[in-house]
Amino acid sequence: MLLEHAHFRRPVRFVPADFLARPWVLMYGAMSVGTFAYAALTHLHPHRVWALWAVAGYVVAAMLTVKGRITAAAVSAAIGAVLVPGTALIATNTAQLEVSVVAESAASLVATGSPYAPDPSVLDQYNPYGPAMTLFGIPSQLFPENRIGDPRIWFALFFVACVLLTAKMILARPLTHHSWVRLTALIASPVIALPMAVGGVDLPVVGAALLGLAAATRGRVVTTVVSFAFACALKPLAVPVLVVALALLATRHGGRTALSAGSACAALAIVFHVPAFTDPAAFVQHTLFFPLGRTDVVTPAGHSLVGGALARLVPYGATLALVVLVVVGICAAVMLVRNPPDSFVHASGFAAVGLTVLFLLAPTSRFGYFVYPLMLGGVAAVIALESTCRPKRAPVNIIREAAW
Repeated sequence: MLLEHAHFRRPVRFVPADFLARPWVLMYGAMSVGTFAYAALTHLHPHRVWALWAVAGYVVAAMLTVKGRITAAAVSAAIGAVLVPGTALIATNTAQLEVSVVAESAASLVATGSPYAPDPSVLDQYNPYGPAMTLFGIPSQLFPENRIGDPRIWFALFFVACVLLTAKMILARPLTHHSWVRLTALIASPVIALPMAVGGVDLPVVGAALLGLAAATRGRVVTTVVSFAFACALKPLAVPVLVVALALLATRHGGRTALSAGSACAALAIVFHVPAFTDPAAFVQHTLFFPLGRTDVVTPAGHSLVGGALARLVPYGATLALVVLVVVGICAAVMLVRNPPDSFVHASGFAAVGLTVLFLLAPTSRFGYFVYPLMLGGVAAVIALESTCRPKRAPVNIIREAAW
């Protein structure tokens, strides 16, 4: 009997650890290889600096997962892909153009009352972001001689705070250790870690959108309105997620509540756009004409995988891509009406898929835009896994239930 018990206990201790570690090894291994290839191919200096540090972090993480140390691996990936390269780039004042654009928009706001230059003539002078994005450049004006004013620091802090508040609001209880590890690994993934270290303007947008979705799930209308009004005043890319959030709010808390939230959100978004009203012509030129390629300076955004290929290779391809995009948008709206989301996971997943299709079909797109679907889908996956893990009941509660 003793031998049988020992024989039975051994695989229970060994097999699950090996089974659970294997996907993590593959994931970090794939990140290492992909990031190393990116380091060899990219011509952008900040990106190459990030990639070299990130490869080291991912390799160490893969080695730790081989030994079954999943938590240490996630921490290693976060240190190697986010903390160390981010600190090094901030210390040397090395960044993507968008960081200086946000800082200069704050300087322009302080000097002229408008975050938009009246007659931009070079790429550095164009500010394609909403007026609310200027808030992240204010620290650079308050601390002009200190690296703490770098907008990337405030992008990252706001983003991480929104993700944690989202998880807390949805679960209504502390995260388990496994969920902390999953969220850390998600943030340390290349699509998130790269913009966090070199730029990061999309991070506060998706962070605020996540918080708004969580608030809509719980019926917290004020938080929903403030979060999405701020997100839409950062970048218009938050508008599709707002539509999904309003559908979720209507499903869970009634159509009247959703209508009131939508109206209040539109009104508050206009308030956030007040700095743009000081020079409306400059606002339109920066945020509309420049992204659409209607200015003398060409936008650095590249062609998308599908829409860009159609525009380049097929006669009237740009028009065809636009028609396809409109048809897909109509289909998505019909799906949203006929089968509206009824949970945070459903709404986030729907928004993630919709934005992925949008970025693939739009004539112009950027790799960094995929931070939106990755975070929406990734946080939804973590929440779904967390929801299936019920915390163990205290022995006192078990005794009470048995007594009853």
